[in-house]
Amino acid sequence: SGEAAVKIAARLKPDLILLDIMMPGIDGYETCRRIKSDVNNRDTAIIFISAKNETADVVKGFSMGAVDYINKPFQHEEVCSRVRTQVNLRALTEMRESLLSRLKDSVNKLTEMDEMKNRFLGMAAHDLRNPLVSIRGLSELLLDENNTFSDGDVKEFIATMHDASQYMLSLVNDLLDTSVIASGNLTINLKKCSLKELVEKVVRA
Repeated sequence: SGEAAVKIAARLKPDLILLDIMMPGIDGYETCRRIKSDVNNRDTAIIFISAKNETADVVKGFSMGAVDYINKPFQHEEVCSRVRTQVNLRALTEMRESLLSRLKDSVNKLTEMDEMKNRFLGMAAHDLRNPLVSIRGLSELLLDENNTFSDGDVKEFIATMHDASQYMLSLVNDLLDTSVIASGNLTINLKKCSLKELVEKVVRA
């Protein structure tokens, strides 16, 4: 019966259903409508097999959500061929949905990586500006013809400018390394360093 078919479809969630129209209880049209109203069976392929072969019957079957309509008496080979076609279409649809899902995940990851890159570039630009300001300010002081700096002051200024330029070079190298990381060709060479000296250099820069 139609009612039994609805219950079975809800439990099994089949890929394809061969459905008659004239059945005990609700007819095939209503059975099809109820099955299709279940969100879990919305994509289930339903093929009507019926002796009702008027155009209006066929049109109504498709309007209820059927994917095909076979008239009785039917040929076994024809039914098998149509079933095979629908099963293949279902497999292609699932493959397409899987590919779209994977593509969406890839796009999301690329977007996240692009945002991280932009944040990194913004931080790098900010970190480059500070030593540049320091170098510019000290160089302007040294170029001032009216300055009265001692040799010790001049050497200290030059040392500070040198450290700032070294820091900037390190940042530029880091930026270049990002492209190497993206290509998967980065080689990491670990070495020991003094955290105290590193902090002092950063503060001076």
